[in-house]
Amino acid sequence: MDTGLNGKVALVTGANHGIGAATAIALASEGADIFVTYLRLFPEWLGVGCNGELKASEDPGPNLYHKILAQGAEGVIRSVDSFGGRCEAWEVDLADPDNILRLMDKAEALLGKVDILVNNADHDQPDSFLPAAELPVSGLFGADYPGSGRAPVRWVSTTHPCGPVERAGGCPTPCR
Repeated sequence: MDTGLNGKVALVTGANHGIGAATAIALASEGADIFVTYLRLFPEWLGVGCNGELKASEDPGPNLYHKILAQGAEGVIRSVDSFGGRCEAWEVDLADPDNILRLMDKAEALLGKVDILVNNADHDQPDSFLPAAELPVSGLFGADYPGSGRAPVRWVSTTHPCGPVERAGGCPTPCR
């Protein structure tokens, strides 16, 4: 079955593990070229000590979870390469709104026009069982929401067939 993805460019944020990595690999298996972003999170940054157990842990639990968070995108790149596609990766903190502006420019400079955006980057609160009223404001949507939440808006503004004025005021259907 032809999925129509052959030769398309997909940008997948948060793609060094989990759903983002699986999505990037699935798109590549259908012929898409992939641009991935990721941010390795080391236990020390999260206020968690691992006492040297991070590299050795394969058992389910906090150490394995932190090992996964600390990995880069090398595995995803190898998988995309195995399908014969192109893959570029950028380790970037999408909590910085300026990086959102650079994101599309960088992806398009390396692979061409972005056809598909999978906005998977996220951040969670380690103690998310607190009532919402007790969480810091950034905990409601994740610390990176101000940045990564803008990625779809930036993508639409660079790819939509309507002009900027029409986009800002709402798009007539169908666009010209």
